[in-house]
Amino acid sequence: MPCCMCEEYGWEDPQAVVFRDLESVKDYCLFHAPVERKGVTVREFNERVADRIQAIVDFDDEDVLCDFSGAVFPGNICFMSECNIPWVSFKNAHFLGTVSVYGCSFESDVDFSDALFLEEVDFQESTFNGTVDFAGAKFFNNAFFEGATMHGYADFMNSSFLGDVDFYDTTFRDGVAFCHVEFGGKVVFWNTLFSNEVKFMKTKFSVQGAVFQTIQFEGSVEFTNISTINKTILSFINCKISHSEILIQDCDPRCCDFTMQRDLRNIHFINSPWDIMGRVKASAEEQEGNLQLVRDFYQRMKAKYKTENNEYEASKWHVAEKESQLKLLGRKDGSRFLRDVLWLYKYSSGFGEDPRQAFWVLLMLLVLPLLFLVCIELSNNFVWWGFDHSRIDAVFTEWLKFIPLTRAADKNELGLLYAFMVFWQLLITIQTALFVFALRNNFRR
Repeated sequence: MPCCMCEEYGWEDPQAVVFRDLESVKDYCLFHAPVERKGVTVREFNERVADRIQAIVDFDDEDVLCDFSGAVFPGNICFMSECNIPWVSFKNAHFLGTVSVYGCSFESDVDFSDALFLEEVDFQESTFNGTVDFAGAKFFNNAFFEGATMHGYADFMNSSFLGDVDFYDTTFRDGVAFCHVEFGGKVVFWNTLFSNEVKFMKTKFSVQGAVFQTIQFEGSVEFTNISTINKTILSFINCKISHSEILIQDCDPRCCDFTMQRDLRNIHFINSPWDIMGRVKASAEEQEGNLQLVRDFYQRMKAKYKTENNEYEASKWHVAEKESQLKLLGRKDGSRFLRDVLWLYKYSSGFGEDPRQAFWVLLMLLVLPLLFLVCIELSNNFVWWGFDHSRIDAVFTEWLKFIPLTRAADKNELGLLYAFMVFWQLLITIQTALFVFALRNNFRR
């Protein structure tokens, strides 16, 4: 009987049986037999793998599949540098040792779907000329794709990386999908080129986060429903977005750090609010030493929405910018005056963005002198058995002296009182201007 696994995976050349499981009464070939039942050393097994690949290469027919689906690789295996690997399938294969494919060239499609990699995997400087399928693959250790080039579509859907993943200087000439992928370690995309669309849909990132640095995006990029653990940060640093857009959709954008990303024009947030406790706040704002970078990021976001004529969002980022600037001034020596002015600007009108707050402050400035005068009048002239109603007119007359454009303050008043009346009129004038300014900004949204 042929190997049961060769039949299950549809091998066109079923291999000779080397082991029979007496309990299940199933026969296994060298490639599918359990590690302890192969009957050869790791080196001898790897030589058989190389011979099988070379036989397909010598056959010189690109339509012939080099099939290793379901195979169990017992130990470390290294594919020689500059080796040309034909159309090959490692579907459901189990790699129990390290895998090195450094500098190899896959001449056609390659299938690693549902494969298991128990140790480190090295695809550095490799070239994939066809489609690349890692769907459902599980990497239990680190994976390196540094310098690799993928000319065909790359599918990592439903795969999981329990170790670190390195895509430094990797080139994706076609689309790539990281949908439903789980990253258990740190992910690094550095100097990576994406020539076509990129999708991160329902992707899970670990607490170690991900770095997207000096990446060139030439196609659309989509982050949809991504999830993170605790305070995971996805850092975007000086990425180039040419004729494309990055969509952050249906997720919490506060897990993304754009403080080092200069170009924000084509980054769009859909159903992904930044608001915390009523205002926009980036997670990096709480990190020590990042306040200046965060303030500059808020400025760029405000400018972005101004350019898009989105005054509603621009207003939110304006408030966030001023809040961070207020914190920044509080940490600098010799900036007390500017800090106090900005503090007054905040609590008098919400940085010129909250007309309701400005109105209540204005109302307070109008009412306080009246309450003050009433208290004085009551303390001086109030008696239980009678009250002179004519004094009401006198109180209101005095009150009007505190309000601009109603009744001029008498210069014959005591010097300090006259100065205080003029000062109070100035406060009301300024607060009225702030109220009008905030009201105007509110109507522009």
